[in-house]
Amino acid sequence: MKKLIIILFTLLVAFGLFAQGSNEQVFNEFWNTLETEYPYFNEINLSEYKEENLEKVRKANSKEELMLVLRGIANRYMAYDYIAISEDPSSDSDSIKAPRVDYIEQNKTVVFTISSLSPSVFTESFIEDSLDSVEGEIENIIFDFSNCKSGPTDDEIYSFIYPFGGTWEFSYRTYFRSLKKAKSYYSEHEIKSINTLINVPEKVKKLNLEAYCDLTFKFECNDGSLKKEIKDTKRWILIGENTLYEADLIAYFASQTGWATVIGTKTNGSGIGLAKIRKNLSNSGIIMSYNTAIAERRILSGGTVPNVIIKNGKTALATCLELIEKK
Repeated sequence: MKKLIIILFTLLVAFGLFAQGSNEQVFNEFWNTLETEYPYFNEINLSEYKEENLEKVRKANSKEELMLVLRGIANRYMAYDYIAISEDPSSDSDSIKAPRVDYIEQNKTVVFTISSLSPSVFTESFIEDSLDSVEGEIENIIFDFSNCKSGPTDDEIYSFIYPFGGTWEFSYRTYFRSLKKAKSYYSEHEIKSINTLINVPEKVKKLNLEAYCDLTFKFECNDGSLKKEIKDTKRWILIGENTLYEADLIAYFASQTGWATVIGTKTNGSGIGLAKIRKNLSNSGIIMSYNTAIAERRILSGGTVPNVIIKNGKTALATCLELIEKK
């Protein structure tokens, strides 16, 4: 019996040391990824914070406790750009709500209030089905992105604008933390060293970004899928500081191409049009999701600037409806 107790005790100690080592391995990969790939790593100094959290990691007795420590660090950076910790590789840290559709008879206006452009709630046929179900005449369509915290890749932008038809093209520059990793993740794009640029923005130098890419997207939507009288309807997009990630990219696309009139306040310019990276940390089942790039408009102007900036404390929607009334 005494030997059995000793064996069990030895196994428990060994398991504890193994778990501690596994936790440290996960943490070290998380931190190394943050330091070498996350573009805003140099924005704040967390060197002492690293040691403090490493102690917490060593004491973590479960995956849930370990994830809490990693999320605490991720949340410090979330204000700068997308980073999340989860167990499901397809999950998002934001709750996903279906869009709301309202019809304002007085202005003959349809308002889409959109908090997520995720394909799980915003299907390819959603816009067409919603507009077809409106019984009144439609002269204006408003897409309210002012509290939209997720969004599409370029394929889903195509699905969003396709119903309205036409050919659209826009370009912009993005910067990356790691030249090697950017080339590995986005091999279909021409990633270049920052050293090939003549004028490098000071912010790019400060963040120690190593690479850049000039992206051009062209969407050939032909005749679209909507009836002509709806397809040619005046379009508006509402934005604000909570228009985040790739939802911001649609607003930028619209402001640059004239696809819609963009109203509101400046976004944070976090939409890069490239897929987020999702990494299974040390095969632990803990998924680290993050952006690897920064859009140049965020560096130069802080974000996407609307065509019409709201004033006097008015909401973007109120301003938009006033403009519609004056038409």
